[in-house]
Amino acid sequence: MTGSVGMLLLEMNGFPQKRLCWNVHRHKGRFYGINIICGSTSSYKKLNKSSMETKQPNGSAPNGENDIVPAAALLTASRSGNLKNIEYFLHHDYDVNICDKNNETPLYIACKSGHIEIIKLLLKNKCKTNILNKNNQTAMHEAARKGFTEIVHLLLKYKIHKCDLDILNKKSETPLFMASILGHSEIVKLLLQYKCDPNLANWNNDTPLHVAVTEGYTEVVGHLLKYKCNPDIMNNQNETPLYIASFLGFSEIVKLFLEHNGNPTVPHAKSPLKAASTECHHDVVELLKNYRPPSCKSFVCSIL
Repeated sequence: MTGSVGMLLLEMNGFPQKRLCWNVHRHKGRFYGINIICGSTSSYKKLNKSSMETKQPNGSAPNGENDIVPAAALLTASRSGNLKNIEYFLHHDYDVNICDKNNETPLYIACKSGHIEIIKLLLKNKCKTNILNKNNQTAMHEAARKGFTEIVHLLLKYKIHKCDLDILNKKSETPLFMASILGHSEIVKLLLQYKCDPNLANWNNDTPLHVAVTEGYTEVVGHLLKYKCNPDIMNNQNETPLYIASFLGFSEIVKLFLEHNGNPTVPHAKSPLKAASTECHHDVVELLKNYRPPSCKSFVCSIL
């Protein structure tokens, strides 16, 4: 059995920045515990394999004590928001892209927790932005899902490892899709300004426009239409976003579609007019009946 001793800034029992002396014991190449000495007290904590081991971004486990303990502490500090510990670890060249058992990096964890200053520090140290966690999600997915507009803006402006905005998670959802379904209007606008693809669909062939309409997010729908999200894509139930808006009686959203040349008679799609009529949304019925596309003055929306 061998051990190594060093000084490390750790968080313990809710008191950050406590200077501790740690002794990592190893047997046959595996770490099994840390003997922590603080002042006149000494305590021994057994650590199981899952709590100590971290992974490199390619999935392989790190080798050597200098990888495992600092990496675990770096991830913990990113989660708790301990900026001084992060500065200490990065100053001593610890891997800024280390991953935990869920393949989440310090950047991903900080984005999930909303720690803006830590994110700035990680980006300054050239961390990678497109490392995928176990659900195939990036840090941008998480920031968009949580509605952290400032963090999304920081990631978008980062040029060293440019964010791929069109990565699909395991549910085939982009960051734009996540922001749209949750109504994060400013994030939707930012992602569109940075030229993400607004027409990437999920497993049901729903686009961001489908889900924004379903939730009744008029402002989000307006942004998506302005940036050329296709209003006539059908999902697996042959529903266009205009059909959904008509069925639910969202007259303001229906107006937006018609202003952006949404087609109320897409071939093989369910009829928006029939849906509005069946559900007794009379204001929507009138909008659809009176609609005239620019290219056809004699157009009449069919109820069939």
